[in-house]
Amino acid sequence: MQQQIQQKLQTLNPEHCVVVEESKMHGGYRGIPTHFKVELVSKQFSGMSLLARHRLVQELLQAELAQLRACSLFLYAPEEWPPAHPLRSPGCAKN
Repeated sequence: MQQQIQQKLQTLNPEHCVVVEESKMHGGYRGIPTHFKVELVSKQFSGMSLLARHRLVQELLQAELAQLRACSLFLYAPEEWPPAHPLRSPGCAKN
């Protein structure tokens, strides 16, 4: 799944693209990847609202997201990178 996500995100010509599988950090982990974090920097995000960026990526990853419990998206235009704060996924309600 991680490679599928990474591969699909390449269509956005990212300057920075990291996909992290975080399932072990969440309650009820049974060895199946269910939680991911995506850090993506793309010129395509320049001038787009945060909501528009999320919609674009969610549409691109529609099939993969349907199989997951959670996917944290950190989406930036090049002029916004690196962010001033650390990129942390939200905690799990089951922990």
